[in-house]
Amino acid sequence: MHLISVVVVALVLAVPASAAARTRDAERFAALAAAGRASGTLHFAMRFENDPDTCVQSDTCGVSGTVTARLRLDSRRRLRVRGDLVALPVRGTATARARDLVAGRQCREKVARRSAGLLFVGDAHGLLLRAGAARARSGVEDPFATGCPAPDLTSFGTSALPSIRLRTVRPNINRLRLTIRARRTVTAHGITATITTSARLVLKR
Repeated sequence: MHLISVVVVALVLAVPASAAARTRDAERFAALAAAGRASGTLHFAMRFENDPDTCVQSDTCGVSGTVTARLRLDSRRRLRVRGDLVALPVRGTATARARDLVAGRQCREKVARRSAGLLFVGDAHGLLLRAGAARARSGVEDPFATGCPAPDLTSFGTSALPSIRLRTVRPNINRLRLTIRARRTVTAHGITATITTSARLVLKR
């Protein structure tokens, strides 16, 4: 079951199953990002545990923990557009606490974060944005990636990413303010996780 709460200073609509990038709205958003910088904050939090129905097959029985990533946009560095992904320069840390009751192990780790991803997809209904997208070849980090035996955000697929929809992007837009609040419960690879996201972003040329 997915519990979703999303707020955006434009219009929020339903998320479609598929969309094509680089429509007119996607081009306008990409142009703003390519010429701009961003300020604001991103906060991702995950609480996870083994899924009793699938943990045996996935060898995750007895696994549980939390991962949090508190990030602040670095407005001194420019945004980078890589296809349908905007690389957001950030400063912050991801902190993981995980335990495996079967193996009798515990792990605690804090790692620095210098990037976060914002996926954008255009379609006939406007522009869909997904925060937290990661792509190693573009140098965009997963907010939950650490050395502990804990799932990454990407482990749960694109549908786990908090999403917002803009009905339209104005021509020659110079400033865009986004506010996201999302909570989702997802299951994959023998793990069930509740993921909470809170973000306030301002993109401007």
